[in-house]
Amino acid sequence: KSNVKSLVIENKLDHNPDNKNLHKNIDKKITIGYFGFLRCKWSIDVLKSLAVSYPDKFNIVFAGYSGKPLDLDDEIKNIKFLGEYRSPTDLPHLYGSVDIVWACYPFPDKDDWNWKWARTNRYYESLFYKKPMFVLEGSGNSFSVLDRKIGIIVNRESINETVNKVAHIGKDEIEDITINVQKLPD
Repeated sequence: KSNVKSLVIENKLDHNPDNKNLHKNIDKKITIGYFGFLRCKWSIDVLKSLAVSYPDKFNIVFAGYSGKPLDLDDEIKNIKFLGEYRSPTDLPHLYGSVDIVWACYPFPDKDDWNWKWARTNRYYESLFYKKPMFVLEGSGNSFSVLDRKIGIIVNRESINETVNKVAHIGKDEIEDITINVQKLPD
């Protein structure tokens, strides 16, 4: 019996202070994690291409369920596929092992309002574990990420254009964004 025009129901994780602030100092390489339902072929292809093109700059960690083989080449030494995991039990380890999270997900149809409004589990998990994220421009995640400066927006461009954009991101930029994420209230 509400007269509210809209209501945001956040999908936040249960508060557990032992699992927060898993800050990982960026070593020589930037580690990007893509976790959950790994169904976005474009995202997988971007991350694979990034690993191949910039092996001295990036490590990529995949974990979750894809429904089909990810087609990851065992010869690519800077990519790890950890397989399926248990949520929330395994989340501290996963998020604690990366510098930034890939929170992009499959492209919608032009008029898919859920894609434009909904926020992904990766969005809430990234923030819970104080990690910045990559999100797609125009997605439900992007407006908050842009407004709060808690991640990096990528466009729905070709794989090569996206790889080139991500490749120009440095450790200092990720550290600055991480500070913004850490300042967010629970």
